[in-house]
Amino acid sequence: MSCGIGGSGVGVIYLDIYEYIYGDNPMPFKVFISHSTRDPEIVYTLYNLLKQRGIEAYVAEYYPEPGRLLPDKVLQNIRASDLVLVLLTRYGSRSSSVNQEVGAAKMANKRIIPLAEAGVDVGVLLQGIEYVPLDVLNPVGTLNGLASYVKDIELKNAEQARAAFMVFLIFFGLLLLATSGK
Repeated sequence: MSCGIGGSGVGVIYLDIYEYIYGDNPMPFKVFISHSTRDPEIVYTLYNLLKQRGIEAYVAEYYPEPGRLLPDKVLQNIRASDLVLVLLTRYGSRSSSVNQEVGAAKMANKRIIPLAEAGVDVGVLLQGIEYVPLDVLNPVGTLNGLASYVKDIELKNAEQARAAFMVFLIFFGLLLLATSGK
């Protein structure tokens, strides 16, 4: 995407921004899945349900980077995400990694959606945040509904980006009209 005004002119900027918003490869909606490694079946199911809906899901152990510091890798991917899903099972609620990831997501002002197993304390960091009840014995229905909800969030974000683009075009057009007579 070109951002500078140069030899190609304003039309290039318009076309590049238009392609960015409406093109075949717009920025993917990214979801970070915070979880305990002791919940592999739930994580795998959620990951695949999101992928089936065209959502880029991130699970740290699915993307190995040998030699890289794990906290740096996780923090970078939390910051790059649009949404953080937190699996609070009996394992996840006691995981220091999950709690650190929640803290990092809050510091990065990310939207957080906790999935909480019945009887699990959501903890201080997630108090006051509406959560999704999770039946760990039969999680597929809940995870499927959550994946659809995340897709709806993605679509709303895309619509807001398109609206912002239209405002930009109107403003830019008015600016060109105002300066063209000088």
